[in-house]
Amino acid sequence: MHGVQRQDQELVGEAAARLPWLCPSADALIQLTSEPAPLTELSNDVGLVLLALRYARSAATLDGFTFASLRESVVAEAASKLLESHTRHWLNPTHPVGQQVRSVSIQLARVARELAEADGTVSPDAAAAVGLIAPLGWWAVATMDPAAVEACGRDSRFLKEPYSVQRATWGLSQEEIVRRLCAKWRLPAWVSACITTLSLSVADAVRCGADPDMTRILRAAVEKLDSQNVGAGWLKTPSANQQKAVPVVSDRNSSASGEDPRTIRLLPQLLRATARARRAGQENRLRGAEQEVDRLYRLLADLRDGFEIAVRDAKLSGLAELAAGAGHEINNPLAVISGNAQRLKKNETDDDRRKALDSIIRQSTRISDIVRELMQYARPAAPNRSAVDLSEFIAITVADFQPQASVKGIRLTCETPGESATCFFDLGQVRKALHAVLQNAIDAVPPGGEIGIRYHTLAGQVVVGIEDTGPGPSEAAVPHLFDPFYSGRSAGRGRGLGLATAWRLANINGGELSYQHALEGVTRFELTFPTVGTSLPNARKLA
Repeated sequence: MHGVQRQDQELVGEAAARLPWLCPSADALIQLTSEPAPLTELSNDVGLVLLALRYARSAATLDGFTFASLRESVVAEAASKLLESHTRHWLNPTHPVGQQVRSVSIQLARVARELAEADGTVSPDAAAAVGLIAPLGWWAVATMDPAAVEACGRDSRFLKEPYSVQRATWGLSQEEIVRRLCAKWRLPAWVSACITTLSLSVADAVRCGADPDMTRILRAAVEKLDSQNVGAGWLKTPSANQQKAVPVVSDRNSSASGEDPRTIRLLPQLLRATARARRAGQENRLRGAEQEVDRLYRLLADLRDGFEIAVRDAKLSGLAELAAGAGHEINNPLAVISGNAQRLKKNETDDDRRKALDSIIRQSTRISDIVRELMQYARPAAPNRSAVDLSEFIAITVADFQPQASVKGIRLTCETPGESATCFFDLGQVRKALHAVLQNAIDAVPPGGEIGIRYHTLAGQVVVGIEDTGPGPSEAAVPHLFDPFYSGRSAGRGRGLGLATAWRLANINGGELSYQHALEGVTRFELTFPTVGTSLPNARKLA
């Protein structure tokens, strides 16, 4: 039973990580013999591109690789030897799983090539090759057991905890399998460092040896396809230490005797037993090293996540204390100031003094509003959840903003699927969160720009995407987008509480607000909520 029993689950990942190669398709191998070999067709075959990356001399460096490497004689020679030696390792391209993994790889390669062509920092061929083989772990598992791929995708936890589900289903995660295959096949460092560090931050991946431009382009391609539900969750984005296969070291006598070794009976058997024992010891050491590398990668990712959560919680805790004190220490004197100013204004006849009193009243009101918003972020009311028809909710929200968008000359559109989804959240709080994101988009988009809002459901989650054609935040601003009082735009564009409050309100309602990196001039925010009938993370249980 493939991918069902626990012992089989543990074996499929280990077996996938020991594959000697991925066999190219018959068509690709036949085309490889053509003169000249058609590069366009060959460049879409994962097995053939992997052979070029493993054996072609021109593939050793990022600057040297092009798909012309497929025409090097060593690639055909390697394919011939491996085909004769290993006949089992082939994924049928007509199998549904084979079609799925091939489609994801080809689309990743296409998007990576397009981004590289637009960016101009790395070779489009190299970007396409890295995109094509990025799901290598999925290819390896599918080759060993297609049912294991299907079992992983059926798990309801997969989108939230992909690596945990992969380890539970396969025994190893996609990235751990890729790391082992990169070491076993000795893929070039510019390839392996990029595709084995996807779970790390960009900065940490670069510190581990990944090329910064190639890393940026690959992750942008993954995020773009993920937003389009192509291979969603397959590759998650939040090494130079590339492991190389340990060679078998032959035993050499330090001194020689005058006795003819051919006359010593059982010596050949003894040497073979010694070689097997040493080989087993080396494999055990390598397996231990691989597991330690996996542990360190997970530890680094967990430490980074834990640090960010701790910093965010510390900010929130300090802000809550400030807001609580501000409610008493600021609002009470403000009420006195505003009340006296209004009383004096009633009896004041001098125009200049009346204007001054009006200014005092306005500024007092402004300070009061700031304190109220600050307290709403730090200590929002407990959500009062109810069932909400999402299509109707979004349509009404968009209608609220149409007049403001029209005045500014912005095209505001709304797309909803045929069947509406039902969510459970506090209508007022989530409306305020969505209003804040839409207001941020309207403030950022210049006249003549566009804003689009649409949603889709996926694995018990509903994802509301808000896209606009305004300039996205700078790289330095991205980590602080949801920090209170931080604004990644020019001065005067708000108090920096809108997105922070939206994130907070989404969170207490069991949802999440996230920013997706700008692609092709589009800035995208996503609001994610569980649909009715699914568990509610980050929220109390429904009564």
